[in-house]
Amino acid sequence: MNYKSFLKLILFAFICAFMAASCTKEGPMGPAGADGSDGTNGANGLDGQNGTDGTNGTDGTDGVDGNAMCLVCHTQDGMDAINMQYASSKHGSPGFEFGYAGARAGCLDCHGNEGYQFAMVGYYPETNLDHATIITCGTCHGDHVSLEAGLSAPMRSDEAVVAKTDGETIFDFEGSSNTCAHCHQSRSNGTLYSEAYAVGDSMIYRGVYYGIQHEDSVLMPSTHSSPHYTTMTNTIFGVGGYTAEAGTTMHAHKRFGCVGCHMGDADDGMDNGGHTMAPSVVACQTCHSSATDFDIDGTQTEIHAAEEEVAEGLVAAGILNESHGAVVGIYHKDVWEAYWNYKIVHYDASAGVHNPNYTRELLDAAKEKLGL
Repeated sequence: MNYKSFLKLILFAFICAFMAASCTKEGPMGPAGADGSDGTNGANGLDGQNGTDGTNGTDGTDGVDGNAMCLVCHTQDGMDAINMQYASSKHGSPGFEFGYAGARAGCLDCHGNEGYQFAMVGYYPETNLDHATIITCGTCHGDHVSLEAGLSAPMRSDEAVVAKTDGETIFDFEGSSNTCAHCHQSRSNGTLYSEAYAVGDSMIYRGVYYGIQHEDSVLMPSTHSSPHYTTMTNTIFGVGGYTAEAGTTMHAHKRFGCVGCHMGDADDGMDNGGHTMAPSVVACQTCHSSATDFDIDGTQTEIHAAEEEVAEGLVAAGILNESHGAVVGIYHKDVWEAYWNYKIVHYDASAGVHNPNYTRELLDAAKEKLGL
């Protein structure tokens, strides 16, 4: 058999076998086979790429422009109004409080621009200044850092104040009224005089012989022997006078502060409020809604009468003259203490408004010491 015949035979046999398999009928499905064994874990894939950044948020609204912030206070119209108000105030009058005291050691920290600014950094000159200027805007204002503490105006200082009478008592209005408290307080207390000289000494003052000081007597060496002229802070906090017990603090007026009463809105047609620093009835009406003047519940009428009664008793004792001016001399300590209480009330100048109860306590104690 040749080679080609052999190939044909094999091909014929393959075709026959294929045809035979195609004609075989399929039987039923056999049972499921057993589960195969777990495959091995595949290798870790490569780290994925970081996702794309999210879109930026929308811009916030613009803040107030720096110049606009300044113009809340420093508009020309606003500053002109403040300057006019201040010029009409007692603080703005050179003759009233500046005078010689603005440059005088011991007085200048309250009576002049330079002295006050020195005091705010703890410097009190021991000699007079060669030159001083009156109290102006920059005396009390100027340090804008205080705006960060939430104050409504930049104050050179809003720190609590130590009483000048004893160097220990703290006056704290917790705000810009502390600027007022630095000066509007008594400069001394009665013991400065009552304990100044040894018992039994012959008292000669400025060439005048006043006799012998005894244990129950006090020398008043000057017509200026007094708490000084502005005792408002002492009155509000109930300190500085001679009373049987600790004085009553006027918490409501302490909370409202000097600024709340003296720098509020003006009464209609009146030159008060704001930087005139004159109190207004409108400010009182914040708490005393029915008030029509400062004589609320007749307090000022009552206090004026009691103050005049004490003054007449002091005239009878010789420590005041008929014009209610002080008379230098040696006096019984009861007369001296009554005089001191009278001066605190008189120099407070509110006729009880600042602290009615403490004012009554001072005058009642004075009347008792005078036998009235």
